[in-house]
Amino acid sequence: MSTSEPPTELQIANAVLLIRRSQGKDDRSVFGDLVRAGMSRQLAARLVEFLPMAYCRVMLQNSGVQFCNSYARSSQTSVLDADAIWVAAYQFALIEVGRGVARSDLLAIAGRSAEFQAVNELLNRGSNISDVRLTAPVLAWPESGPDD
Repeated sequence: MSTSEPPTELQIANAVLLIRRSQGKDDRSVFGDLVRAGMSRQLAARLVEFLPMAYCRVMLQNSGVQFCNSYARSSQTSVLDADAIWVAAYQFALIEVGRGVARSDLLAIAGRSAEFQAVNELLNRGSNISDVRLTAPVLAWPESGPDD
């Protein structure tokens, strides 16, 4: 199920800042921090899932890596570009890269992405980056985030 209500730029900026300050914390902890800060469970869950993917994809957009434009959740496949939260997260990442945000700040988010980790592992095994084609990521959390 895709979400039709896009987050505000301030909500995304707050999530980005919190994620950058959360090195060493797992996604469930970051999710809990966002919810305690007043964000809805669904938005917090989507931003924890989507922001690392968005930053990874923006950082690698000219690398030759081919990303899938869909994701799977609970045996259902959805198109990323049809999800307003994904679109807003991706646009925010594009703007940050365009503004010249420090690479370490970009990596603090992109590095949390399973896609980023998979690409890195393939490169470490000797793959050519332009040959990398990723399948649809599988998101394990339900729409409302992880169970308490």
